[in-house]
This record gives sequence, C-alpha cells and structure tokens, in this order.
Amino acid sequence: MKSVTAHHRLTLLVIVAGVWIAAVAVKGVVRPSFDPHAPDWLRLLLGATPSLLGGLSLPLCFVAVHPGPVVSAIRWACIWSLIIVIVAEVLERYLPGSTFDWLDVTASVLGVVAGTVIAWLVRRHTPISSTATVAVSAVRRGNAG
Repeated sequence: MKSVTAHHRLTLLVIVAGVWIAAVAVKGVVRPSFDPHAPDWLRLLLGATPSLLGGLSLPLCFVAVHPGPVVSAIRWACIWSLIIVIVAEVLERYLPGSTFDWLDVTASVLGVVAGTVIAWLVRRHTPISSTATVAVSAVRRGNAG
C-alpha cells in the first residue's frame, strides 16, 4: 500500500499554510472593511469563508501527518475533521461572544469534503522523478515491457 511521502507532506502543508493565510485575511482584513451595502450573497459568502477554509484545512493537516497508508489516512482525516468542525460549531452556541449559525456548519462540512478531495488528489499524484526511477530500475532488471 502507498504511504505518505515527504513530497506529499510538503505539498499538503503548503496548501494548508495558504488556506490559513487566506482565512486570516478574510476574517481580519476583508470582512471588517467590507461595504455593508454590498449584495446579500457577497456578505453571506464572506461570512462563511473562514468556516469553509477552516474545514478545508483540517483534512489536509491530518493526511499530511498520518503515518499510515493513503486510504486509511484519507478516511480518518475525513471522519475526524467532520467530528471536529461539527463539535466546534455546536460549542459556539454556548461560548460567550460567539454566535451559532447553520451556514457556518454547512460551510465547515463543505470545507471538509473539499479538503478531503484535495488531499486524495494530492496523494494520488506520483512525482515524475519517482516514476522515472521505477521505470529505469525495471529496465535494468530486464522487467520492462
């Protein structure tokens, strides 16, 4: 079974860093300075973006650090990410200064699904250098063809 490679870990962690930077930028810079007279759909989208991006980054983090086979890593990443985002959103109902919103729950779950798909796509990718090395080794052993 295929396991996590250093290349996959680095790729996933770079994506996570970019997602976190985008979430901080939206939550800390874009939303506070946004025009309150903007269309409702745009305000709705900006309101849900941090939850969406947070949900997206969780499975990528889990898959990047999971030591096991690819299928197991992606399965556990999806399960734990869903549990974490749902519990976090429900807890917001009871935290002072936080507001519970079904849109945030939906955005978080969609983020987890998107993050799981991205993790699966990244993990499926085999670097060209690895493919070339396997092909050259097969030729040297006489197993080509």
